[in-house]
Amino acid sequence: MLFWGAVALGRIPRFGFFAPIAGALAPGVAAVIVTGIAEGEDGVRALVRRLALWRVPPTWYVIALGLPIAGWLVSAAVGAVSGAFSTANLRAVIPVLMTSWIMFLFAAVEELGWRGFALPRLLARHRALAASVILGTLHAIWHWPAVVPGSVWTDIPRLVAGLLRGTTLIVAEAVLITWIFQHTRGSLLPVTLYHGMSNVARVLYQGIEHTLWLRPSISVLMATSVVVATGPTLVRARRPRDDAQHPVVQVP
Repeated sequence: MLFWGAVALGRIPRFGFFAPIAGALAPGVAAVIVTGIAEGEDGVRALVRRLALWRVPPTWYVIALGLPIAGWLVSAAVGAVSGAFSTANLRAVIPVLMTSWIMFLFAAVEELGWRGFALPRLLARHRALAASVILGTLHAIWHWPAVVPGSVWTDIPRLVAGLLRGTTLIVAEAVLITWIFQHTRGSLLPVTLYHGMSNVARVLYQGIEHTLWLRPSISVLMATSVVVATGPTLVRARRPRDDAQHPVVQVP
């Protein structure tokens, strides 16, 4: 509700810049407050410390940073074949990419709430796939005010299509993020890197015209591939020796 309220407040010119920023920080702020009330200062420290848990298999850094860009490259290739993509279209987004570090900063604060606080509690009650779908749906609903431009809210068909695309994308990415989370001992660093790079890819997608369903479709394809390979636990089968060396840790 904090995010929705901040988006509404952002419609007022005086608050148009700062209110959306405050809203984007809402999941992390809420997680810190609730954790502080329930577990005290030690719980908050443990939550925030997971952002700096960097000792995870290097492969997962490559996956976290490379998967969103790989999806964009596939989309760009499809767009180039259909005439919907040209490198000239990217000129307008270059200034935005110059400030892309901000996207990673906001991703870190968001992930304190989504994967730092909510996901471990869902994993305690559900299999990883179900937990991902639940969290992804909640995340998508939270994001609805930002999924489509305000001018579309009076056009019901376009509104429904926009919300459906956004929800499909976020739920599919939630599955991929849980897959990364499950293999990095609950670290929020690779998760944040994936989230931030996904935001960067979202900017790059502006260079591909008339392919609104392309990105959600590719994300669904990647998520489906992970589920087929790992099953509902989103953890690949390991030999006993591998389990001893690289145990998967689900944060309580």
